[in-house]
Amino acid sequence: MPSIELNIFQRGILQKCATVFVYFASIVAGALIIDWLDKRLFIRLAEDAAHQKLLSPEVARGFTRLIEARESTVIIFIVVVGLICGFVGWLFMRWAAKRNWSWPTTLPKAVEFRSAMEQLGIADPADRVAFVRKHKLHVFIALAPLIGKEHEAVRAKLYAFAHHSALGDEDVFERHTGRQTLCLNADDFERVLKEHGEHTKSVYSARIVALERDVTDLKAVNSLQGADLAQLTGENEKLLAENAEHRNKLKTLPAREGNAESREEKRIPFWRVAAPLVNRLIAEAGSGTQYTRPQIQDAFLQDLEKFPELKPAIQDLLRTAKKESENTPFALDGWGMELIRLALGDLAKKEGGATRKAENHRVL
Repeated sequence: MPSIELNIFQRGILQKCATVFVYFASIVAGALIIDWLDKRLFIRLAEDAAHQKLLSPEVARGFTRLIEARESTVIIFIVVVGLICGFVGWLFMRWAAKRNWSWPTTLPKAVEFRSAMEQLGIADPADRVAFVRKHKLHVFIALAPLIGKEHEAVRAKLYAFAHHSALGDEDVFERHTGRQTLCLNADDFERVLKEHGEHTKSVYSARIVALERDVTDLKAVNSLQGADLAQLTGENEKLLAENAEHRNKLKTLPAREGNAESREEKRIPFWRVAAPLVNRLIAEAGSGTQYTRPQIQDAFLQDLEKFPELKPAIQDLLRTAKKESENTPFALDGWGMELIRLALGDLAKKEGGATRKAENHRVL
């Protein structure tokens, strides 16, 4: 919904009307010029025919009067009909572009489209389409759904207008992505992954920036919670150590670019939800607050609703057989819960030796 109510004039109705007026005025002016040129051409032809004695002077004058008597609206009607035919033809072109009449081919190895884009760090559907158009990737539509990331000997048809901004349709991407029939040739994907490996570095850099922001937020909380200064300082030191650890990983990233499914990279979507959650819980904590596991779980599910585009990636990260059988895909009953509790420090309710175990065996 818009953030401010605007009346019809504030929404630019005058500008839109002026634009339409200029558009039609241009059409009328062009039609009149074409009509004038058309008449002059016929009159000149009649005069030339009279000079060459192909027509008698009387007949030539009759042609001239007849041509000059023709109404100028005739040419405007012709132009309007041409525009209507052109518009209808464009609609048929759009309809035909949505169909897939390419002959099927066999890809030696194919990569499912959504998995490929997630590996490149592109989660937004519109950004995926923009990426394909920018790099002119060949996109294929498999004849059968592709369950999993990579498949061999895949029968598929090329989507000829994938990177055509005028005729390409984002609905085609969305529909076939949902069916898991959209895919890329593995060789094309490997080339793009190699050429744009720097994108992975940018993901790590963004993670570092987020961690540094978390440190700043925790320092602000320290100034408001003097009694817990020592404990929060310890948490800052842990985050700084994790920051340094990520910096070291970034330095050694070129040697590990081939391992695109590293655990730390895959957990970036989880941290995009968990980091703001930890900051919020610390800021909202009162004197003597101790967050229980159910409270942390509820808060996580609440914040997760703000990031619907991250749900598939986080569900894959947290997937276990038990969660699938119980239909609790976002339950934090493992490393996810322990990481959040570890970040909360003394604000997490102690449960025997669980916290000490998490500190000694931190899941990375």
